[in-house]
Amino acid sequence: MIIEVDIYSAIRARYSDGESIRAIAKDLGVSRQTVKKYCEGATHPEVRKNYQREPEIITDTIKTFILGYFKEDENE
Repeated sequence: MIIEVDIYSAIRARYSDGESIRAIAKDLGVSRQTVKKYCEGATHPEVRKNYQREPEIITDTIKTFILGYFKEDENE
């Protein structure tokens, strides 16, 4: 779940004031796991992991093979 910075700030402030994770989660409509993650301070909502895509499975040989069948279908 992506939360806004204002919700992050509210989570941190309420937790610092001694409010329980369960109460914060219920009041803000956020999962307890999300509240716990932000209370621990190990991450920030604007910090995201780099997305790594797997290399393409379709090689040039396969593309040529598929396009050949498309051209063949056009001629029919």
